[in-house]
Amino acid sequence: ESFSLHPNPADRFVKLAFQTIAEIEPMITVLNSQGKTIIRTRNPHKEIDLSGVPAGVYIVQVRSADGHSYSERLAIVR
Repeated sequence: ESFSLHPNPADRFVKLAFQTIAEIEPMITVLNSQGKTIIRTRNPHKEIDLSGVPAGVYIVQVRSADGHSYSERLAIVR
C-alpha cells in the first residue's frame, strides 16, 4: 500500500497520506464504478473536495511522475 485515505468513508473532503510515494504533486484521479473520471487534480495539499460528488463507492488512483499507479477504494457518505 502506497497511500491511504482519511477519513474513509468521507463526506466533504478526503486527505491522502503517502507511505512510499515521494511525489510532490502526483496526478490524483477519482473514478466512479463505471470507470468514468469524476475528479482529476494535481493538488499539492493532497486533499480532495468531494462536495459535488454523489454518495457511493469510488476508486482513487495516484500516478507518480515515473508512471507508477496506485489505487484505493473510497466510500462517500452523505
